[in-house]
Amino acid sequence: MAKNIDESEENINDENQEFNDIDENFGLPELDIEPVDKIEETTYSSTEDESEYSDTQEPSETYVDDSGYVSGTYADQAKESSSGGKVAGIIITVIIILASAGGSYYWFFMRPKQIAEEKAKQELLAKKEADKRKKEDYDKLISAGDDQFGEEQWSEAHSSYSQASALFPDEEYPKDQLAIVQGKIDEIEALNAKPKIGEIETISQATKRYYIIGSSSIDGDLAMDFAVKITKKGENVGIIEPYGKNKYFRVTLGNYDTWQDAENALSSFSEAYGNSIWILKY
Repeated sequence: MAKNIDESEENINDENQEFNDIDENFGLPELDIEPVDKIEETTYSSTEDESEYSDTQEPSETYVDDSGYVSGTYADQAKESSSGGKVAGIIITVIIILASAGGSYYWFFMRPKQIAEEKAKQELLAKKEADKRKKEDYDKLISAGDDQFGEEQWSEAHSSYSQASALFPDEEYPKDQLAIVQGKIDEIEALNAKPKIGEIETISQATKRYYIIGSSSIDGDLAMDFAVKITKKGENVGIIEPYGKNKYFRVTLGNYDTWQDAENALSSFSEAYGNSIWILKY
């Protein structure tokens, strides 16, 4: 009996064992399961190898998938990004420095030079334009002076030639013309400086006019001397001979139709001949 029981239990255990084996593998793929210790050792070793590899070598190849993802470790990507950022920063800094230096050089050296050159250019153009207008004015003055010279308008010609000579002092023509014109003007002034000889009129009959008497003299020669002296100033005089009971020779300075006219002229003669002159109706 004991043997049969043992066999039954053994059969039962075998069946249970088969059931357990079937249950553990049911619906799952077959996997090679390694001990935990071996897995940890392998993982650690792989990590060390990878770390050591990443420190000494660059990945042999890079794969970019459709989404744009680049294969490689995060540390490699961060390192590349950091290096790129530093380079970009250096480039930007250099650009800023160069731009700043270039701007300073332009504003402090180039720009003042450009302004000075532009100013010199504008001044040269302005000078050329002024010289052109100056030459035109000179030609007009010379032409006007020549016309006035031909018409013997000496004062006007003198003015035109003088202005032309002032514009171009080195020009000889206006100077020569000025010398000729000035000679003509001097001649005219010399002629005008000589007083004209006035006329002496002898009055022997009454005229019913009003005379301004400059002097009275019994001696006719004295009266004549005074009359000649006045005529040398270019003035006309008259000598009223004695008449009736009057025995004086009277030298007249002017004669007028009315007493009022003679009185009005009296003041102008008194400045030259004094207050002793008077009015006589004859």
